[in-house]
Amino acid sequence: MVILLITVVGLLVWATRLVQTGVRLKEFSLLFAGTLVAMSAVGVVAVYVLMESCMGYLTHSPTSGQFLAPLPPAALVESYGNGFLTEIPPGLVYSRLN
Repeated sequence: MVILLITVVGLLVWATRLVQTGVRLKEFSLLFAGTLVAMSAVGVVAVYVLMESCMGYLTHSPTSGQFLAPLPPAALVESYGNGFLTEIPPGLVYSRLN
């Protein structure tokens, strides 16, 4: 987040300097370059917001019914030796929640 903030502020400072220089020298290409740099800063923020939302959706626990039922209690898993459930014990039913 800090790296993103530094990058965006740097791009905006650069864009501002380009536009100021373009206005002072009456050079359209510098104005255009400053506009493009400012738009790239906006694009960086937009991609960050979209990816944060997407990654939050992918890493959080499922809320819809298309995933398997929750894992058994920790005591049941730990009772199988190394802490990994190697087979499903009788009576423990996994089903799709539709």
